[in-house]
Amino acid sequence: MAIDDVTMNRRSFLSGGLAAATGGIVGLPSMAIAGDSTAAANGDAEASALGTSGRLIASAPVLQNAAERSMGVAFAVSADASGWVEISQSPDMSGSKRVYSGGLGMMEVNDRIAQILIRDLRPATRYWYRIGADRIEYKGGYKMKN
Repeated sequence: MAIDDVTMNRRSFLSGGLAAATGGIVGLPSMAIAGDSTAAANGDAEASALGTSGRLIASAPVLQNAAERSMGVAFAVSADASGWVEISQSPDMSGSKRVYSGGLGMMEVNDRIAQILIRDLRPATRYWYRIGADRIEYKGGYKMKN
């Protein structure tokens, strides 16, 4: 088959590729982050300065680099944060496993995006996931608080 004979758009490739690579990954709504909703309700200066009503997670998750045994997940954040993804083989998220951004024992902190690489997925297995993030207050070299 010649390359010119193939007509495929990006969406159908991604949805078909994800299903083939991982058996299907199904997204759930992102988790509520403790403190973020109350910050907006209390008129927190930081929340109004962010212009996001205190919401730490600023976008829907994007699945990236689908492979047979791994998958990347990225989402935007509105302040210094460390992101994570919970994955489960059950729709009710029982027995879920949390995977954090960063690696080699280091926590990744970013003020724009959280990127998480999920490894050791089983081929032809359906997974459910949800995202979350923890706000990080950076006060200098060795003073960080989440």
